[in-house]
Amino acid sequence: MPPKAAKRKTKAVPKDDDPWGSPDNQPKKKSRLSAAQAEKLVDDKHHAERPVISQFQNWADWQTKFEEKERSDKRQFGDAFKRNIEAKQDEFEALFVRSNDELNNMGNKYVKLIQDSYVESSPASKSNPKPQATKSRQDHPLFKAGQHILQKCHKLIADHDETNDKATQGSTRPDLPHEQWKKDIHMVQELLLYGRQHGENIVECIVIPGSTDEGKGHLLTPDREELSETGRIAVDMYRKSAEGVMKGGPTWGEMARSQAGAFGRALDGLAGV
Repeated sequence: MPPKAAKRKTKAVPKDDDPWGSPDNQPKKKSRLSAAQAEKLVDDKHHAERPVISQFQNWADWQTKFEEKERSDKRQFGDAFKRNIEAKQDEFEALFVRSNDELNNMGNKYVKLIQDSYVESSPASKSNPKPQATKSRQDHPLFKAGQHILQKCHKLIADHDETNDKATQGSTRPDLPHEQWKKDIHMVQELLLYGRQHGENIVECIVIPGSTDEGKGHLLTPDREELSETGRIAVDMYRKSAEGVMKGGPTWGEMARSQAGAFGRALDGLAGV
């Protein structure tokens, strides 16, 4: 029987001296992922990147909307400014046209007044009969306005009388309103009288030339001490008009007469050429 081979004694190598290291420290072999695990990993990565992409898209959308709104605001402001400028231009043009028309109409009116004054002041002859005056004091605008006011006051008095008659027909007689209405009627009548006289004096000083300053002062500034309260009210109603006539230099009638005289002399000189 052959002898048994002696067992080879191997020298134990310390773990630290092992060039491959310990089994725990040796690199492990990567295991292959299954299809389900790989798909799950891709989904997790996609979900992790989605908030970043969504946040970037939201910021870009907000920036785009902000720029669009800014452009829209600028465009609306420009359009509104342009409309305001055009409206102001139209307003100024209309005002200029209206002022020009009023100036032309006023010039034509003065020319016609001078012509009428010259016709009235020129002597009549068989070949050139003097036409009748087309303007009178009753046609003056101030006279018409005063007449309208007087008519309204007369109507007020008539209304008071009618109301008073109806009130006295009943069993109870309103003494206080009746007396007050009578007092009001008397004051209105007095106001009409003073107002009419003073208004006619102003029209006379404006339209009829030749009044001296002393005559104007006597007509337009009556003695207030001799007037009643109603008379002073009537004078105060025309205070600005009276002061304008007294301090405004030559009146319209005086200017019209002087211009008509100069115009007539110029025409006579041209006729002799």
